[in-house]
Amino acid sequence: ELGHPGGVGVRTDATAISADGSTIGGETTYGGITKAFMWKDGTYTVLEHGYEGALESRVLDISGDGSLIVGISGDADDFEDGVIWSQAKDYAPVRLADFLDSAGVDRAGFEPRRINGVSEDGSTIVGHGYDPVTQLTWVGFIVRLWPLEGWADYSLHSDGRSADTGGFLGCVDVGDAPW
Repeated sequence: ELGHPGGVGVRTDATAISADGSTIGGETTYGGITKAFMWKDGTYTVLEHGYEGALESRVLDISGDGSLIVGISGDADDFEDGVIWSQAKDYAPVRLADFLDSAGVDRAGFEPRRINGVSEDGSTIVGHGYDPVTQLTWVGFIVRLWPLEGWADYSLHSDGRSADTGGFLGCVDVGDAPW
């Protein structure tokens, strides 16, 4: 049994497990609030929401060794935002949109709303978002974080850190991933 935060939870739903079995994630609901959680090496931890004003969060996938957890945070207006929790940042939430912006990616208004999956090695994340040009809300995306060899299909710039992916993500800096 995974339990509940403080033993007072109304519901706990496990939705993802790392390949090595060390980390389980999902959502827990207590006091009318749904929050993402992780259970790692026998310790249950409620994860913080991804942004100010978020009322709920959920874990959707976990990397193979449990070092990278991905999912969503949402608010009362059913707005979803893709969120990453990483061991390197003590599992503090990082909004994917904020990460892409800090890396200098011109998203052209594209909003990554949900991160549905992460590769076993944590190098690639996938999900869907909103495209303001077509006004479609279920536009898929892929972000390859590392290694640089994974960017072989794209034009790697002379700085050795960024690549032009075209489409919505534009130029992605892969050198300073926060995880």
